[in-house]
Amino acid sequence: MPTDPRRVYLDTEFLITQPCTTGLVALALTDEDGNDYCAVNAEMDTFHVYSHPWMQEHVWPHLPTLPGMPHRLDYTHPDVKPLAQIADEVAAYFSTGRDTHLYAYYGAHDLFRLHSLWGHNWQVMPRQIPRWHFDLRALQEQAGNPDLPEQDSGAHHPLEDARHNRRMHEHLLSLGTLPGPTVQQEEITHLHARVRELEGAEAAVAATARARAFRDAAAALDSDDTCDCHGCVSCTSRWHAQQFRALADEAERTGPAARAGDTR
Repeated sequence: MPTDPRRVYLDTEFLITQPCTTGLVALALTDEDGNDYCAVNAEMDTFHVYSHPWMQEHVWPHLPTLPGMPHRLDYTHPDVKPLAQIADEVAAYFSTGRDTHLYAYYGAHDLFRLHSLWGHNWQVMPRQIPRWHFDLRALQEQAGNPDLPEQDSGAHHPLEDARHNRRMHEHLLSLGTLPGPTVQQEEITHLHARVRELEGAEAAVAATARARAFRDAAAALDSDDTCDCHGCVSCTSRWHAQQFRALADEAERTGPAARAGDTR
């Protein structure tokens, strides 16, 4: 079995105005060996997705629809699945026994939608699901901001976009200008390993330790940079820091110490 991390590429299509799972339209994954997965959310808010002009023009044409009724989603199509099934199949996709490096392009929203399959609850989410990702836009910047291959067709089809993410990464790797793992990336990996070790710990200790680990991660990643491009290293790091702080707050709210004061 290969010992190097498996490279997996993610893309999602979503309704930006609905951060809940009804706003998830479709999700796709592919890896360096071409193992593909694509699913359309049977529980999406089809009315608002189709009513959104941009979604109707760019995303809806790639979805399975009823013959002669292009405005109606075909719920009998094998790619159209309920969220619970998608979550189980995505968990199985990542269950290879290898570490995974996840890649996405401007991928903060994609990671958010992936984690929404488990309600953003890392205690429920299977441990093989990546908690973080490498943003291809940030890697492009680290490589000297070279031009990336253009996508000839299939834009906004989730699987075609995921495959294009792989092509962009392969192009960046071929240039030989990507730096090795940064101290920051190694720190993220180390901190996530600490969190995973705590998952089986006794509840009172685990809640406190998880909160502390999340706050350590936030402090390590936070940035004072005011850039708002959402793709560079600073923006990606600041977004991760915000997520870690939110997880620390949740651990403190739901831990045994917090529940001890609940008089209900």
